Amino acid sequence: MTVLREFVLVESSTTGDRKKFLECLNYCVANRAALLIDTIDRAQRSFMEIPLLEKYRRSGQLEIHFCRENIVINAESSGTEIIMWHQGVLMAESYSLHFKENVKRSISVKVARGEYPGRGPLGYKNIRTAHNRSDILPDDNADLVRQLFVKYGSGDVSLSGLVSYAYDIGLRTDTGGKLAKSHIHKIMSNPFYYGVARWGKYTFPHKYTPLIEKPLWDKCNALLAGKNQHPSTRWGSKDYLYRGLIRDFYSHRLVTTERKKDKYNYLMTWNESGRHVAVNEDVVTAQIYKVLKMIQVPRDVIADVREYLKSAKEIESEYAARAIAELQNDLNVAIKRQSALVNMYLDGKIADDLYSTKDAELKAQIAEIQSKLDANVSADSGVNDTIVQLFTAASCAADLFIESSEVAPKREIIKSIFRTVELKGKTLCYDLNFPFNLFITKGERTIWRALADDFRTLYADDVRKFAANWNWVVPLAA
Repeated sequence: MTVLREFVLVESSTTGDRKKFLECLNYCVANRAALLIDTIDRAQRSFMEIPLLEKYRRSGQLEIHFCRENIVINAESSGTEIIMWHQGVLMAESYSLHFKENVKRSISVKVARGEYPGRGPLGYKNIRTAHNRSDILPDDNADLVRQLFVKYGSGDVSLSGLVSYAYDIGLRTDTGGKLAKSHIHKIMSNPFYYGVARWGKYTFPHKYTPLIEKPLWDKCNALLAGKNQHPSTRWGSKDYLYRGLIRDFYSHRLVTTERKKDKYNYLMTWNESGRHVAVNEDVVTAQIYKVLKMIQVPRDVIADVREYLKSAKEIESEYAARAIAELQNDLNVAIKRQSALVNMYLDGKIADDLYSTKDAELKAQIAEIQSKLDANVSADSGVNDTIVQLFTAASCAADLFIESSEVAPKREIIKSIFRTVELKGKTLCYDLNFPFNLFITKGERTIWRALADDFRTLYADDVRKFAANWNWVVPLAA
């Protein structure tokens, strides 16, 4: 026999898609070539491939030689040969299942002894003992990992700052680079360091040397979860309106607030030369109020928009009902065609290549129709309600901001409407969040209707996402 091509399969025969094996089969069928395999268990360890192999065998498109068993499978194979093939697959599957059970049993035994089945985390090394048993010991990085926990537990550094700190004290990746923030988070949240291991469904006390005590680990994980119980700093305890909301235009640092004469609040920013500039808080408040007035919707427009959306909804409902009926009819036709195609293929009335082509076309058509049908069926009226709320919010934001005597509602208004706020000297620089960036410079009633229509059609998904994350605590309904 002439060898046309050799395939080396490095993939599981019991889990996942066997892409390389299918490539091998397709090559043999396309080139009318016999498939030579050393032994049955090199080809199969389950019966998943039997239907496909049987189809090719019965049609005479494939001949398989299992060399060690001395079995040749083709269209002329006897019942005895087929049974021998299936028995070989059964034995291979039995071996695979028993092997899996033995692995699970071995892991259960190791866990019961407090042994970790895998590789230890950063700060530990895996070794083989004199009796050829595995063990996990602290390595040269152990003390550095311990310092990492102590530093983060002090509350003086954020997780991002811990990345630089880890690099400075000598903790590196295998390639000598900085540990990623996600890697640092994984270290901080790994209970292995205080004596508890996780492996799959198991959580158990391990027998290896812990690097830290559990109270320190608990403290670090409370900080990870945002439960920092450290007392507030001198300025962080002050309920300033713009605390943490405004950055300096030149340095991009957060602008701080200082109180003078126990009466006036000043925002401490910087000029182009890096020198401090004190800006009266009232100056910034006046500029923010001006921006809020720019997005303000006239009150009488809201009722008009509400009525417009109501009429649009009624028209859409009628259209949606017709569209759903048409799509359902198209879907039923496509499914019937697919069923007829399968019957023709099973009866041998169409060839493999034609069947594959038409089947792919019908599947794509069915998926597209189903997608459109799902979109129409799941359409909700919540978008219209949210649009009315957005118009109401834009109409009252300026007045609520200037008239409220409490700081919290004002901060919520700023965070909801402004995406970025910067001070360039005494000048406010800003970007607005969606959808409030679309409210600026609107005038006539028809333009407001057009904007509502855009929200309902072009930006419907964005409106839904915005509503899901809405955090403005003031009442929005008119």
